[in-house]
Amino acid sequence: MDELLDWEEESILLPLELCGSRNQTNHSDWVLEYQNRTVHCLEHAPTLTDGAYTRALVLGSMAVLSLVGNLLTIYSIHTSRHSRRQRHQSAMYSLILHLSVADLLVTVFCLGGEAVWSYTVAWLAGNLACKLFKFLEMFSLYLSTFVLVLIGVDRFLAVRYPIKSLSTAKRCNRLVGCAWGLSALLSVPQMVIFHEVRGPFYEEFYQCV
Repeated sequence: MDELLDWEEESILLPLELCGSRNQTNHSDWVLEYQNRTVHCLEHAPTLTDGAYTRALVLGSMAVLSLVGNLLTIYSIHTSRHSRRQRHQSAMYSLILHLSVADLLVTVFCLGGEAVWSYTVAWLAGNLACKLFKFLEMFSLYLSTFVLVLIGVDRFLAVRYPIKSLSTAKRCNRLVGCAWGLSALLSVPQMVIFHEVRGPFYEEFYQCV
């Protein structure tokens, strides 16, 4: 970003249509005789299109439905897991609860966040929020995947080796804790890779890339 600001201070920026009459093949490199300064001809920043609006609408609708469904699942598990009939399935219900929480994170960041971003087109939240958003996106996807794997392992053990199933609360909580920790660890590179940059446009336009 600093390099771009320095580039702007040493140059004259013009919208591309004002440079078209010059018929230059490389508009960003021709030099005006006046004060011998380089004139960079830039395109206008992207704006909201019908396609982006439709994408935002679809993602937003999916986010609302997913939010309601996962909240109802969490409420149902919370109110019924202490019943006598379900005490023997506490490990499975605990895994489903964590899966619902993970899917809730996916709903907020992967669906809701992308819906808002599609509508705004540009990234408006700053560099720190860019890194955090990408971290939470990847974290929620990893967590949802790992909890699903644990559910599959639990069902396999329950059928093939009933005595070795994840029925004990301590064992289940330990594995779920590992899933959360591993998801966070594997998501850390997102905070290093992604950052906010300004696009090469005439208007101020930032993206999280």
